[in-house]
Amino acid sequence: MAKKGNITSANASGTLIVDELFPSGITLDTFATDAALAADEETIAETRMGVDGKMAAGYIPSIKTLTLSLEPFSPAAKALDLVASKSRQAMDVYNVNLVFSVPALKQVWTYRNGCLKSLKTIPDVKKVLDIRTFKFDFEGIDIQDV
Repeated sequence: MAKKGNITSANASGTLIVDELFPSGITLDTFATDAALAADEETIAETRMGVDGKMAAGYIPSIKTLTLSLEPFSPAAKALDLVASKSRQAMDVYNVNLVFSVPALKQVWTYRNGCLKSLKTIPDVKKVLDIRTFKFDFEGIDIQDV
């Protein structure tokens, strides 16, 4: 019998490093039920059409945007609240790197040279408290097969 592909994310894990606040990193845990990480699409090229109908295209570097979704009681959410609070106080951003291991794909994703861009400051109060999201922008990503 042929082996099926493994697409579980149940054993994925991550560490977020904030150089000035958490140089050893914080463990990302207590993810939202239906989501942990979501990456925005990456723009690879800028294109335009000339009046003569000929297309011009060129590679452009682009920001890598990543959204982290956590349960409101997650210890990682509390740590990220501290990053946001310190950023407000200093009126500055803190350098962030994120390492995320995905055993099902036998890959490690390393997002580098980023910052916390936005966050859902409080959970929506519904029948049960809703998830919180934290959005990061990164300069680059390295994908390593392990």
